[in-house]
Amino acid sequence: PDSEEYKDLFWAILGGGGGTYAIILEYKMKLHIPPPSFAALSLDFVWSTSLLPDCGRSAMDFWMSIQDTIPNEWGVYVVLSSLPSNHGDDDPPTRLASWQNRHHRSVSKSQRRALIDKGVSLAHDHSGLLTFHGLYWGPIDEARKSIQQLLDFRPECQLRTIDYSDSFMPPLESLPTFESYQSGITCSRGGGLGCYDRISNKPLFVTPPMVNNDLYDILDNIANFQGNDPSEGFGFMWTALGGAASVMNPHTSINSGFRSAFGNGAFNGYWSDRARDDFFTGFSREFGRSMYDIADKAAAKNDSIAYMYVNYPDTDGLRGWENRYFGESYDKLVTIKQKYDPTNVLLKFQGVGWPSLQDSTDTCKSN
Repeated sequence: PDSEEYKDLFWAILGGGGGTYAIILEYKMKLHIPPPSFAALSLDFVWSTSLLPDCGRSAMDFWMSIQDTIPNEWGVYVVLSSLPSNHGDDDPPTRLASWQNRHHRSVSKSQRRALIDKGVSLAHDHSGLLTFHGLYWGPIDEARKSIQQLLDFRPECQLRTIDYSDSFMPPLESLPTFESYQSGITCSRGGGLGCYDRISNKPLFVTPPMVNNDLYDILDNIANFQGNDPSEGFGFMWTALGGAASVMNPHTSINSGFRSAFGNGAFNGYWSDRARDDFFTGFSREFGRSMYDIADKAAAKNDSIAYMYVNYPDTDGLRGWENRYFGESYDKLVTIKQKYDPTNVLLKFQGVGWPSLQDSTDTCKSN
């Protein structure tokens, strides 16, 4: 702002949590001119099979090793999901069936016999789907060159890159606009939260030390989950951070831990049967506690804190949420809150100003 009078208020609003300090009546947004074309990535790995038990783990490890080398024009997120029984020519089960046929042709008779002797059904010898989704801010030739090392990684574990026909999407495609990319994100292709009746979400900022066997053991539980019907499943989404998102701006109160994070990990459960609410919310809470423990263990090695995104308050008694959400900005944000809203008219659960009112019985807390 040009005026110094409300400089502290603007600083608090930009990163200190919404619905807390003031009511914004008007704002301006800076727009960016898009490139002439985009490139979209959608690359599937099977998580594990009896003969290829480490496909997913090795793909995740490989991505962690190259993420910092990927150009900033890329935006990438990685999704591990149990396999819902979607329908359509390009849905996960159809792609998986194609991959299984190819994979089984490469298995020797002795290997097949050994699996059968162990009671393994080749038709169901898999768990989970690991998908790399990405959007490149530029032409497809540049995108392919910069991501080729991922496209070439362990082709025996990939579902799409070998023998895909016209009925299947290639792993990398050119798009004329961002809108064309968004329009292709449907429920059968692992679409947004609106595809499911109920969602349980647990997000956490992640650092490389967290990506270890403790985390993989938890992800195995997601990959191996079998739901009662096609609407049920679990997923873990990793969003890579970098570029401008990792540059700390002194004019904002955003937690510096967010800017230095390697990525954001979020756990999702989805279902439609109300009778299954307790099971899915219980599983989600248990996953959240396990993630906090892994994060705290990794953070302790660097004498830091496992940070969380402020837009997702945690109702399960999160320890030290003030520092996890707001970091080193918290004390200053409290002072600004007291200056502009001393009676806490604006209140947000686990937002700045919440501790002083959390035991009150005469204050509306619906926000």
